Amino acid sequence: MAAPPPPGSWYFPPQPIPPYDPATATQPYGAPGPPGNTPGAPAPPYGAQPSPGQPAPGQAYPGQPAPGQAYPGQPGPGQASPGPGQPYGPPPPPYVQTPYSAPQPQYGAPPYGAPQQPYGAPQQPYGAPYPQYPGGPAYVAGPEPDLAGRWRRLLARIIDIVVLSVVLIPLSIPMLRHPLDNLQQVTNRYPDVSAPGAQAAIARADGKLLGALVLFTIVGAIITFFYDWPQHALWGQTLGKRALRTRVVTAGGRAPVTVATAAKRSAVYALVPIVPLLGGLFALLNEAWCLWDLRRQCLHDKAARTIVIRTDMPPAWPQPGPWG
Repeated sequence: MAAPPPPGSWYFPPQPIPPYDPATATQPYGAPGPPGNTPGAPAPPYGAQPSPGQPAPGQAYPGQPAPGQAYPGQPGPGQASPGPGQPYGPPPPPYVQTPYSAPQPQYGAPPYGAPQQPYGAPQQPYGAPYPQYPGGPAYVAGPEPDLAGRWRRLLARIIDIVVLSVVLIPLSIPMLRHPLDNLQQVTNRYPDVSAPGAQAAIARADGKLLGALVLFTIVGAIITFFYDWPQHALWGQTLGKRALRTRVVTAGGRAPVTVATAAKRSAVYALVPIVPLLGGLFALLNEAWCLWDLRRQCLHDKAARTIVIRTDMPPAWPQPGPWG
């Protein structure tokens, strides 16, 4: 029997420790308990399921390695640590470059680089041909509205021929009168033109007449050249073009023709036809070319790159400068 405590003290004798009962036993605060239990809570009975969110005994939490395994990139149990500068884990696989292949167009889409249809236009089936729009290969431009007509050009040329005739007819009389008189005299001298002497005399007279005609043609071509060249170089018009209200301009920019351009145009028109044999055929083809040409150009217009326009109507586009 223990002695009683002194008066005024708060001493209490120790309580006896009851025997251990696993069903009701608790752990002291701070002591590690079994997995899934909180400190101080009674131990779950044998075979009880763990609480939601807690792994079963012997299993790892999500994202953690299982017991006895190492974290990714770290040496496992019994493995040596890598040296300085060496990465953890196995080396990455070697890089293998695969050949590039262009993406194939999907069904219903036009191939790469094909013309796109305007926004809102109905889509055509895959592989259907695209329509031809104005300005493409099927589009053909028409003549300019201010080009001089064929009849207008013909009448202007007739007026120029009449003006030239005023000079050429008086000039032809002295040039052709003597050969014609000589031929007439030879014919009157020999009543029988089938005689050998008559044939020789007539041949000499015909040769003189032919020479006079060739000389007159050359002189007429030179006069025609000097009739067209100065007027086109200065004003772009001859007397006949002034009367029919037409003018010669460049085919590219519709500018006034230069002296060199006017000389080339007049030379092809007046001097080329005097070439024997081929000159007459060229003169006929030159005048007839404007009948089927799109811009109503003759061959001398093609050579000089000029066109003939009307002056009594607005031009197709603004002129580059004032006329001389």
